[in-house]
Amino acid sequence: MGRPPCQHLQYAKSPMLATLTVPKGVLLLLVLSICAVGVLGAIDITPEQLNFDAVLLESSAQKTMTITSDSDTVLFVEPIASGDTSSNIRVSASGPLAVKKDVPLQLKVEAQGTALGLSQGTLDLYFSTSDTNLGTASDAFVQIPTAVSVVSQGKRQLLVKDSFVSNTEVGGIANLALSFENAGSVDLEPVITVTIDHGSTQRFIAKIRALDALTMHFPLLASNLAGGTHEASIIVKDNDITILDRIISFSVLPSVSDTKQGDIVDVILPQQNAIGNEITGGIVFKNSGQEPLMTTVKTDVNKDNSIIAHSEETFFVPAKQTEIARVSFTPKTSGSYLIASKAYFAGRVTDVTQRTLELSTTDESLGAGQYIFVVFLVGILFITSYKKRFRLDKRGEQILHEELEQHERSSLR
Repeated sequence: MGRPPCQHLQYAKSPMLATLTVPKGVLLLLVLSICAVGVLGAIDITPEQLNFDAVLLESSAQKTMTITSDSDTVLFVEPIASGDTSSNIRVSASGPLAVKKDVPLQLKVEAQGTALGLSQGTLDLYFSTSDTNLGTASDAFVQIPTAVSVVSQGKRQLLVKDSFVSNTEVGGIANLALSFENAGSVDLEPVITVTIDHGSTQRFIAKIRALDALTMHFPLLASNLAGGTHEASIIVKDNDITILDRIISFSVLPSVSDTKQGDIVDVILPQQNAIGNEITGGIVFKNSGQEPLMTTVKTDVNKDNSIIAHSEETFFVPAKQTEIARVSFTPKTSGSYLIASKAYFAGRVTDVTQRTLELSTTDESLGAGQYIFVVFLVGILFITSYKKRFRLDKRGEQILHEELEQHERSSLR
């Protein structure tokens, strides 16, 4: 005897959803049968999303989806790809597929690189306690978001391996971290566009060398955002081809001043410096707080009340870590050179840290003085030796004269 017909209700959010456990973040549309809801039990689906970030053209990539149930009743599921990805998403088995209690059902989901660019859709999972008439007669309907980004074969091949937006506080700056891998043979300059809450938009250009893999950080201005949860729409394009299109949530927290602390703790200069040679100094910033900081260090080099060099460097400093900003200048004349630095982070500015470098021609003058001294000393030794020899010669001449006189007297005798 078949299952008696029951009225179906569609819910966006309902207390009855507690009977069906799905991952956080999954787009969930349920058509619950009042008769079947008691036997569905808890269903767990991983992963939450199927994002194929880089599939080579005319190639394919594969991910595994796992479905588990704790229901004593055998459930049946039918997976169907829909949306723009319906043409290039394939599931290893077609439904209805049995899901038994505590026995994971694994499905191989394959994305095919049929056309360049980004396509998005969903993988629709229809659940029922019956293996017939799944479709609209199903007891539960779950949508797993899918995204497939297809890139070209050959020299250009950019992958986005990971993306993350850090939390910040009111008046602060959120940090967007993107992990890139350039698997091609040419340098790339992808364009990153970030839109927060469908409002303000920022645009960045990254530079990634061929065969290089790195994580890059981009400061997101959040000073005008109120406390709470916000969404950042991240779009990465290379050569006008969309590599990544993703929405990432982040939180703006109430300002807590003692969690963000930092200062310039040292200014490092070379021990040996010379006029006319380039000098590179290091300004050491330490994040002494409990949260990572996006910090900008600005440095001026002053000579005779005029700025002769300026540097401005922005970097991401993890909690309890240090980072060094650099400034270079070439002294032309002797005198005092004042290096003055300030750090900017979380809407604050540190006190000015100064270091004075004294340069003069003393070393060069000392070398000339030493040379003159040596010449002078040699001259004195020469004159002294000459006078001594002269006195000896005079004395010798006197003795010789006396000896000659004595010899003459002896001869007269």
